[in-house]
Order: sequence, then structure tokens, then C-alpha cells
Amino acid sequence: MPENSTSSAAVSSAASSVETVETVEVPADTSRPLLSTSFSDYTVTEGLLLLIFVILLLDFFLNLIRRWF
Repeated sequence: MPENSTSSAAVSSAASSVETVETVEVPADTSRPLLSTSFSDYTVTEGLLLLIFVILLLDFFLNLIRRWF
């Protein structure tokens, strides 16, 4: 019987404590034009993706040049 009284007390205390959730508004336009953004405005992830893309692009062109010449 003591278990019931303990669990009902926990439920009533949980129901009485209500937390409010703060909402954060996100700007509607978060896009950045390609050639007008300075490098300092990019995130680390974007920088790493750009570096990987440039390395793969250079590798492709070097392999293409090796095949033709």
C-alpha cells in the first residue's frame, strides 16, 4: 500500500510543476549568395566540405590530363 501513495504523490507533484518552452524565431532568408560571402562567415563544416570538393575536383582534372597527354 505505501507504493501507491508514493507514486500518486510523484504524479501529483509532476502535474503541478509546469515548464514553459521558449521559442526561437529563425530568419526566413538564411541563404547566402555564392560569391558574395567572405570566408570568415562560413562554418567549419562548410569549409571542410569545400576543401574536400576542391581536392576531388583537382584530382579529377589531374587524372584527365594524365590520360590525354
